[in-house]
Amino acid sequence: MPPLRRDLRVTIEVFPYVPDRTPVRKQACWVFCNGLLVHFCAVEAPSEIEFTMSREILNPRANRLSFALPDAVSPNELRLGDDLRKLALAFVKLSAAQV
Repeated sequence: MPPLRRDLRVTIEVFPYVPDRTPVRKQACWVFCNGLLVHFCAVEAPSEIEFTMSREILNPRANRLSFALPDAVSPNELRLGDDLRKLALAFVKLSAAQV
């Protein structure tokens, strides 16, 4: 696959875990591509995260997009049930296009 000629615009539709009547008001989201920070945002409501990645950091073969979600919390920690899973963002849709 040839290298990209233009930068890549990424859009991710997300729903944050911010239950009512709890101290959780936002979910911080750090986005990395191949280990390099490409975006940061704090999500308070269902929304689209949009950012552009420089073609210089993209590998022509394979790329790894990873997320750090430091505000993730379990319903059990919030005394909202027995669920022990750490929840932060529900990822609904990811799209990418050259810009």
